[in-house]
Amino acid sequence: MRYTLGIDIGGTFTDLIMVSDAGGVTVHKTLSTPRDPSQAFLNGLRELAEINNLPFRRFIRDIDAIVHGTTVSTNA
Repeated sequence: MRYTLGIDIGGTFTDLIMVSDAGGVTVHKTLSTPRDPSQAFLNGLRELAEINNLPFRRFIRDIDAIVHGTTVSTNA
């Protein structure tokens, strides 16, 4: 299965949406990590894999596209 992800890193939460090529959708929210926003990004990916019972490495390989945004500067 293949996946497309949308990730928005905010000041408090990082929002994620995952859409599979079969039409499945998972929406998830994880805490942001202001000192290193990349950690929230990776934490969110790991959590999406876990929620969907997917091995992390396989999940990462099966991602076709990630659309990334941030509202950190907007909220400041």
